[in-house]
Amino acid sequence: MRPAVFAVLVAGLFYGGIQVARLAGVWRGQTDQRELVERVRNGMAGPEYDHVGRPQSHQGP
Repeated sequence: MRPAVFAVLVAGLFYGGIQVARLAGVWRGQTDQRELVERVRNGMAGPEYDHVGRPQSHQGP
C-alpha cells in the first residue's frame, strides 16, 4: 500500500469516527462554533497557549 493511500485512510477513519460519535450524541465537545472560529482565526499566538518550553506571547498593557 502506498504511503499516501495509507495516510488518507487513517485521516478518513479519524474523521469518520468523530462524525459517527457526533451523530450518535456521544461526542462531548463543549466549544461552541463561535469560539472555535475565533481560536482558529487567532492561531496559536494567544496567551492561553503558553506553556513551559515555548516563548511567551506578547504581554498585554
